[in-house]
Amino acid sequence: MVARRSRVVALSVPVPVLAPTGLGQLIPAAIAAATRILANLGA
Repeated sequence: MVARRSRVVALSVPVPVLAPTGLGQLIPAAIAAATRILANLGA
C-alpha cells in the first residue's frame, strides 16, 4: 500500500510542475524523485 501511494504521488506531482517549469527542469526533478523513492523502498 505504501509503495503504491509513493508511486502515485511521484507520478502526480511532476504533472502540474510540467506546465510552468518545462521539460528541461522536469526531467532532472523526476529522476531525483524516482531515485529517492527507490532508495526509500530499498532501505
